Amino acid sequence: MDINVILLNLFFFDFLNEKGNRIKGVSVRFIDPNDQGRDNQIGASIQKMSMSADQWDNLKALDLHTFSKVKLTFEGFGRSMRLVGLEKIGD
Repeated sequence: MDINVILLNLFFFDFLNEKGNRIKGVSVRFIDPNDQGRDNQIGASIQKMSMSADQWDNLKALDLHTFSKVKLTFEGFGRSMRLVGLEKIGD
């Protein structure tokens, strides 16, 4: 599944959790302009998903900026949905 969104920011994270396991990934924050929101909210909401850390170098090469228009690619459904791709579609 693919959706076109507006990128807010993304960052690489790398830390040790309480059990001493290393956690690495890329956090992606975005706005879906087609999200109708909720009854108690005006405007689009900010959403966040994480993706694999090995995508970081590819994402840096895309020259992304705040409010870049991007296409997100997901695999799976419901709670098992994972962000697996991000490509720039224009500014």
